[in-house]
Amino acid sequence: MSRIILIRIIREDYTREQCMIKIGVSGASGRMGQRTIRLAKEDNDIILAFGLECKGHPDIGKSIEKVTITDDCDIIKECDCLIDFSLPQALSEYIFSLVKFKKSAVIGTFNS
Repeated sequence: MSRIILIRIIREDYTREQCMIKIGVSGASGRMGQRTIRLAKEDNDIILAFGLECKGHPDIGKSIEKVTITDDCDIIKECDCLIDFSLPQALSEYIFSLVKFKKSAVIGTFNS
């Protein structure tokens, strides 16, 4: 079975919610993005903050596993880490927000 593995150092004085990792998924409508969303929903240590797609994508406003897909790059400030399975053109939009908000990313961008 596939599993998402993210590691965070846990301090004794943290609450359970403070120890959870909040992720966003870009390329959320694609095969790998949808799989990542499903796996994150099954993991009790992950909070799924949002799904992200590039501007003009036909799935903007739709939901996957009760997560609404958006094209607003500023939503990146809401996560600890962005999991990216988008196309290179979309990643170039997100990169500026990742730097601006000092967020981590796992990048699995590919060319179709």
